[in-house]
Amino acid sequence: MNSIANALSGFLNKEGWTCTYDKDSRSFGFDIFARGIIKVVHFNIVIGDADYTVMVSPKLVADASDEDMKTSLEAFFEMIKGGYGDGDFFIDDGGNVVYKMVVDCSSSELTDDVMRRSIYSPILTFERYGAGISAIILTNKSADSAYEDCKKLSNTFLHFDNLDGDDIRLFNSIVRLLQKKTDMYPE
Repeated sequence: MNSIANALSGFLNKEGWTCTYDKDSRSFGFDIFARGIIKVVHFNIVIGDADYTVMVSPKLVADASDEDMKTSLEAFFEMIKGGYGDGDFFIDDGGNVVYKMVVDCSSSELTDDVMRRSIYSPILTFERYGAGISAIILTNKSADSAYEDCKKLSNTFLHFDNLDGDDIRLFNSIVRLLQKKTDMYPE
């Protein structure tokens, strides 16, 4: 493992997340419980020499051959751009909706706050916009209508910028307790 992988491994362990590291692909993989319509998101963090790429996708697959639905999703992604951190959404060839963020480590120190944002920002993004993504995929809802629904729901979600380290650690503890109680991620 390089220094970026070591730092991420230490951070993920400290935060209590169970993950696997694949030496060949230089990547971490794990699932995280989310609130809202989308209950679980899968993280794949690929380690580079001077950066790492966070790719997050829900356990929800779109019909990759449905051009109208893909067009609606792409329009929805444009509408919500800027409301979800430093990443971008895309639909891969298999129909997976993916949120991708690259964290450049070449010019700044890799701190807990940087790593925390790269993990929690995608979670909160799927919590905030998951209902719209799901509605477009499952019910062919228009991008405009899905966006309006998400705006109505947005007051019910935590906003990452308002959380400090202690709040996030408390949030982690609560999520881990819920996971144990619901046997989502047995240890």
